[in-house]
Amino acid sequence: MAELSRRIELVILSCSDGSEEVTERHGQELLVVIAKCGLEAARTWVEAHYEGVEWLKPRLATALTGRLGRDERVSAT
Repeated sequence: MAELSRRIELVILSCSDGSEEVTERHGQELLVVIAKCGLEAARTWVEAHYEGVEWLKPRLATALTGRLGRDERVSAT
């Protein structure tokens, strides 16, 4: 299969109500993916829902997103 995934940046933000927001950086914007009850819960959620997670800092990671494409198959005749 041909890989069509790309590496994205994930940032976990601390909110005033004590929750933590997992966000994806898209250009200059941070888009909220999910809110969790604490930093460890947010990190655990990231590990469970993204492939190839690499933690750069406790609240900053990169991960793979996207999909896998099908190889063009040649059938034998």
